[in-house]
Amino acid sequence: MEFKIKINELPTDIQILENKWVAFVIDTELDQVKVVIRPKIWKKWQKAVTEYPAWVAEWSIGARI
Repeated sequence: MEFKIKINELPTDIQILENKWVAFVIDTELDQVKVVIRPKIWKKWQKAVTEYPAWVAEWSIGARI
């Protein structure tokens, strides 16, 4: 299964996992989705938020069920 996630603001309630990976939960209308991303991507998102006011992160991911 593959789906797209669009984020227009960074979550504030994050967890720093081992190896500095970042985890957060997206609350959808139907369920909650836990997202875990690499530190390099998280840093790019933080930089994009400050440099581009209309920033939107979009990526396709495969789901583990």
